[in-house]
Amino acid sequence: MRDEIEFGLVPGGELEVQNTLCHEIRQSHEAVVIDHVAEDATYCGHHTPAKYGFQSYISMPIILSDGTFFGALCAIDPRPARLDTPQTIGMFKLFAELIATHLEAADRLAVTEARLIDAEERGADVGADR
Repeated sequence: MRDEIEFGLVPGGELEVQNTLCHEIRQSHEAVVIDHVAEDATYCGHHTPAKYGFQSYISMPIILSDGTFFGALCAIDPRPARLDTPQTIGMFKLFAELIATHLEAADRLAVTEARLIDAEERGADVGADR
């Protein structure tokens, strides 16, 4: 988490998901890209940009391989910014996929380590019975 625009969210802090666009992304599993809230037909009257004071926003869902929604990778700015480009959207998609892949690899590693410890303990118990 980087807060260079003094949004006010601290590491470990939380926002009420119902007051964010992430709630909509969680429902749709679709990215939201807004270059300029004031000029965007869908979001110009939306309560979230008004509440948090941003003009540009991009959020890419992080979807695990089984289809589970993990969260969203977001960037906001109080100023308008050109975000709706293939390069920017592609970069956010790639980062979201990398995050999902890393999370799943970490989970697989934890399961494998737990199984190995269990197998070692069972092997030690079998050897103690002899």
